[in-house]
Amino acid sequence: MDPTFKILIAGAGPAGMATSMVLSKNKIEHVLIDKETFPRDKICGDALSGKVVSELNKINTEYMKEVAGNPTDYTGSYGVRFYSPNGKMLDVPFSNNPDNLKHAPGFISPRIKFDNFLFSKANPEFAKISLNTAIEKIIRKDNKVIVILNKNGVFSEEEYDLVVGAEGDRSIVAKELLGDKKQHEHYCAGLRVYYENVSDSHPDKFIELHF
Repeated sequence: MDPTFKILIAGAGPAGMATSMVLSKNKIEHVLIDKETFPRDKICGDALSGKVVSELNKINTEYMKEVAGNPTDYTGSYGVRFYSPNGKMLDVPFSNNPDNLKHAPGFISPRIKFDNFLFSKANPEFAKISLNTAIEKIIRKDNKVIVILNKNGVFSEEEYDLVVGAEGDRSIVAKELLGDKKQHEHYCAGLRVYYENVSDSHPDKFIELHF
């Protein structure tokens, strides 16, 4: 990489952190911003799929060892149980040989825990980190991208060669550069609630989906 090639990652959630980890692994310098300060929470289903597990292993196998070795924050998940409206159910295991696995094929973890774990892996040698920093405006100009940043009420204008928009469904990068608009016919709201003292969970720690 040309050392003068400037990269900005907007958003330090799972997508932004995965990008930052891979860039750091390849010794590529970049700027990583997030509008919040960690640890911070986001509404989420809290499930880490097998795809998440495989991608983390590609980046660094030690990360999954940490996750699997922390049962307080991460509960192993071995399949899905589907319940239909008429009460019938179907079990779909993630593995046919769970006893041969080194760890669970999937996990459940509060988003605040997982995001903070990923953020703790940011490598300051290659990632210049700026929290409480939001994009106010972004403009494509010739072969560059001009970004107006707001850090605690202080505005600055910076120029980048590449901007990675990882700020979620309301991404300013996607809105300004790609013309993304909310598609009302495909838009819905989510409600997350945590319960205590839940009984009769699946004996093999399957996720339950009730329709």
